[in-house]
Amino acid sequence: MSTHPDAAYAGLGPDTARTYRDLSRLPVHDIDTSLVAAVRRLSPEDAAGHLTALACVALLENLGAHDLRGPLYRFPSREMRERAGELAHGHATQDEGHDVLGRALGWALAAATAADAQATDSHYRTLNINPGDLPHHPQYPMHHDGPEAAIQWLTSQSENLLTLVRAAYQNQMHAYVWRLVHSMWPWWRTAGQGHSTDWIELHALALVSLDHDDSAGEQEERHLLNTYGLGLRLDGSPIALRTFTRVREMARRAGPEAAGKRRRGRQPPCGDAGLLFPGAVPVPAGERSGCRSCPRPHRSLDLTRTRRGGLP
Repeated sequence: MSTHPDAAYAGLGPDTARTYRDLSRLPVHDIDTSLVAAVRRLSPEDAAGHLTALACVALLENLGAHDLRGPLYRFPSREMRERAGELAHGHATQDEGHDVLGRALGWALAAATAADAQATDSHYRTLNINPGDLPHHPQYPMHHDGPEAAIQWLTSQSENLLTLVRAAYQNQMHAYVWRLVHSMWPWWRTAGQGHSTDWIELHALALVSLDHDDSAGEQEERHLLNTYGLGLRLDGSPIALRTFTRVREMARRAGPEAAGKRRRGRQPPCGDAGLLFPGAVPVPAGERSGCRSCPRPHRSLDLTRTRRGGLP
C-alpha cells in the first residue's frame, strides 16, 4: 500500500477518521448515507459529509448516485479496506466491533421490516416483527414510498443484507438472523430461482438461530420452515416435500387456536408465501415429535427434522 492513503487518513478530523475505521468492520459491498448515519449515530447530513470527505481524499470511491439510496461508496481496493481494518484494530475498545455490526444489523432490520410491511403486508403481519424489540434501533430509520420502492430498495441492498445475515450468524447475533431472513420475503419472492442457493442457506441459518433466541417459538419456526421449503422446491430438492409435510404436521398440532386466528382474519403461515406445498403426505408416527426434539441436523441441512444446535 502506498503512503498516500496513510497521509490522507492522518489529515482527517477525528469523527471522520472514526467513520473510516468503522466502515472497515462492515461486511458490505457498498455504503450509503443511511447506513453510515445508523452505524455512527449521526444525522444523515453529517453522515453524507463524512462520506464526501473520505471520497475527496480517495479513501473511498464514489460509485455515483442510486435513485433510492443516493450516492454510493466503496473501498477502492481490498488492500485499502484491510489497512483501514488495521487502523480500526489499533483503536478498538472492548466490544466495539460487535457494537458496530449490531448498529448495522439494527439499521438493516428496520429497513427490511418496513419494506416487508409495504410490499407484502400479509406476510409482514404473520409475525409482526418489531425492530424496536432489539438493541441498536436506528435514530433515522428508512422509509419506503410504496411497494415498488420497497422492493427496489431490497434488491439494491440484497448483497449487503445477505452478508450482514451471515456475519450476524458468525457472531452469534441470532435474534437478528431469523428476523432479517423473514423480513426479506419480498426480495426472496422477486429473486426466485436465481438466488435459490442463498435462499436455502440463509433460511437454514435462520432456523438454527431460532433455537438460540428465547423470544422465538413454534410459530416463528413454522413460518420460516415453510419459506425454507419454498426455496428447496425452487431448487428442485426432494427434501421440499418432506419440509412441507412437517409444516402441515406442526400446523395440525397447533390446533384450534391457530385455526381461530385464521378465522379472525389472520393470514395463514407465511402469508402470500402459501402454507403448504400441494401433495404433502402424512408424516410417519415416529417422526411426529416436533422439530425441537428430533436429532441434530446433518450436513445436507435437511431441517425438516430439526434445528437444534449449530450447523456443521
